[in-house]
Amino acid sequence: MKLKRIGIILVISLFTMMAGGCSLFKTKIYLENYVSYSYEGISGYTSITLELNTEQIQKDFAEKIGEKKQEDFVKLLHSMSMEASKTESLSNGDAITLQVTYDETLCQSVGNKFTGTETEIVIEGLEEGILLDLFADIVVNVQGTAPLAVASVENKSSNEYIKGLTYTLDKTTGFRAGEELVVSCNADKETAKEQGYVFLNTTHVYKTDGVDAYVEAEEEIDFTVLSEVIQEAKNTVIRETEGSQRRMLYKVTGSSNFLFQYNKEWIDSIELLEVKFFTCSDIGQYDKTMPYNKLLVVFKAYVTNADHGSDGYFCFEYDNLMNKGDGSFLLRHDNQELRYLCDNQYDELMERVMQGQPEIYAETQIDINNITITE
Repeated sequence: MKLKRIGIILVISLFTMMAGGCSLFKTKIYLENYVSYSYEGISGYTSITLELNTEQIQKDFAEKIGEKKQEDFVKLLHSMSMEASKTESLSNGDAITLQVTYDETLCQSVGNKFTGTETEIVIEGLEEGILLDLFADIVVNVQGTAPLAVASVENKSSNEYIKGLTYTLDKTTGFRAGEELVVSCNADKETAKEQGYVFLNTTHVYKTDGVDAYVEAEEEIDFTVLSEVIQEAKNTVIRETEGSQRRMLYKVTGSSNFLFQYNKEWIDSIELLEVKFFTCSDIGQYDKTMPYNKLLVVFKAYVTNADHGSDGYFCFEYDNLMNKGDGSFLLRHDNQELRYLCDNQYDELMERVMQGQPEIYAETQIDINNITITE
């Protein structure tokens, strides 16, 4: 159990108010009844907490002060503060002076007298021993991509006492990049004391900044990169159609008639139709053989060979969009010519694209007005 020193000051006043101050007035307020302090911890590493209960002073003396002086009385209480001659790095045996200050002019106006404005206390009862930082040589290793990353704790301490301790994480997976993980230690205060050690805490917060993370929401997408990739996809449709070997009208319509026609084809018009983003919404059902997220980019184009033409829909697919730990955004877009399916019917195309997709994905329709591509 932690030792905690709490004091309600039983004060022997160390100074007397100067003549002409509050001592001349009739309402006497004993500050020793409203001042308290507390401290706990390890000798040399402890701070003190002070409290001046002005709310209770107001409750106890408001009627005695009278209505005419209430406003000044409230101002006087607001002007009061409490200070200590030393507040940090306290050790056993330290003599600390506590002092209450206030506005002398308001005090005279109200007509009251404060006693016990200054007192001295001696720090005692703090734990003694060699201070150990239980987490100085504890390393949290994270492998993989959040929220599928796996975290583990490694104890690299050379201290014999620390080497025998057990460290655990509140989460080993399922955390997001930047989320705080809490490392807990099973250290026992009394056991450590027997070996001459003391410690400040048995938990430590580890921040997962710098961890790679799968994109899970539209706002996590870098639209500058996205626009560049979509521009490249659009150019791929045009380039694939203009090539004399692709027979794009046949590819789009499925009609073998176009295999025997003049094969000089081109895209007469093309527009970005929609962009859909899918991300895993149930990690418990996630299968590592599937992408964690994916992006569908759909164009509508008119394919022609001068004599004939047809509407065509082109759907490009990209998966595992990621925000890297170094701050960069990763959207793999190699082999664009292998990333699309096409059809002259939108519904049939999307049915082919979505075939076999499990229900664990949440869908977001991305606003294409935020995407910039050239005509």
